[in-house]
Amino acid sequence: LFESTNTWFDYMLNIGGDITALVAHVNFNGDMKQALHYLMPDFSDGKISAEIKRRSEFMQNIERWHNYILDRSQPHYARALDYLHSRGIHDDTIKALKIGVQSDTGNPGFRIIFPYWDEAHKNILYFSSRRYDWSGSGENETSPKYKKASLEYYSFLRNAPLGLNSLKRKENDTLIITEGIIDWLVCYQEGYSVLSPGGGEFGKLWSEVIEKIGSFKRVILAFDNDSAGQEFTYKAAKVML
Repeated sequence: LFESTNTWFDYMLNIGGDITALVAHVNFNGDMKQALHYLMPDFSDGKISAEIKRRSEFMQNIERWHNYILDRSQPHYARALDYLHSRGIHDDTIKALKIGVQSDTGNPGFRIIFPYWDEAHKNILYFSSRRYDWSGSGENETSPKYKKASLEYYSFLRNAPLGLNSLKRKENDTLIITEGIIDWLVCYQEGYSVLSPGGGEFGKLWSEVIEKIGSFKRVILAFDNDSAGQEFTYKAAKVML
């Protein structure tokens, strides 16, 4: 159990999730609808159906955004793929993680989408995005470099560390913690167990991260050599001690 996020994980069965998933697993043979009714008797079928529909539409968007980044017929999509290639990220990695391009951001431009998968690599828990030079005239500096998904809008997601799906690589006794997503992608691609806050800091997620660290013999902190990276390194080391 992870108290900070109200989530759980069964390492023998390799499944986990929130309290609803736990009740469904223990009492209702995995039936989420029955679990929701048990936990919230006043929660109507309509509301349950609406949440399921929103989640389904989100997963359809993930597929659509992923197909965009593989579409080299459109220059603004091709530039996203070229950017990832320039950073050493291979197509197999992009396909495995369902990395995509979000074109309906509400602002002019396009952003690369990085899904955060659960430990079983079956469900997307969260996502963040990065700007890139989609227009061919340079990156739009007025747009934030990295943006995290709004939990107010995506209420069915939860903030989670990036890289939970790499922890099953138990043959490796080393865990790497990176600052940025691109660094995370390179380490993931090379077969390492690696976590990242996806920009910024883990914040309230530290307790969950510490739980994961416990099963590794060695932890490598790989942050940028600027003032923010040095501060993050100090904070991370202090928390782990």
